Amino acid sequence: MYVAEVEIYADDSNQAVIRHPSRNFPGSLIQGDTLNALVSDLAEAISDLESGNAEDCRDTLQVLHEKLSDRLQHYGSVLTAHSIDLPYKTA
Repeated sequence: MYVAEVEIYADDSNQAVIRHPSRNFPGSLIQGDTLNALVSDLAEAISDLESGNAEDCRDTLQVLHEKLSDRLQHYGSVLTAHSIDLPYKTA
């Protein structure tokens, strides 16, 4: 472990946007419990798909998509508020 200064662009609860000194663009920090929940949602969708339950799989994937889309929207808004170009193209 080492200690380094990071730039904090947003420290909203569970949606921090920070830039590590070695990176060009900020990142979206995902806490361990949130990461675990996202992985669990994905595992549930896979299980539903493998068992032939396409409707539940679709529902779970829709929830996962909404969670990640909300995070991406927040990330984009934070970067825009700080006049930082997005590191990806928008549709």
